[in-house]
Amino acid sequence: RDSSTSRGLGDVYKRQPEYVEIKSVIDDINKMIVGVHVYYMDGSEDSDYYRVESISKSDISRIQIYRL
Repeated sequence: RDSSTSRGLGDVYKRQPEYVEIKSVIDDINKMIVGVHVYYMDGSEDSDYYRVESISKSDISRIQIYRL
């Protein structure tokens, strides 16, 4: 009989929260609106808002930013 340790469903379930946490972060990223207020050296100011969207289901570093 093979003496190597087999992986049961419990081991798979234990690893599952990693994906759930990443998905949760990606869901939060997709809801994010960023406001940017810029002060220029000549004394003028400007504001813009951007929506952030994940372009990957598993890589939180891959995002696109859209000006609203």
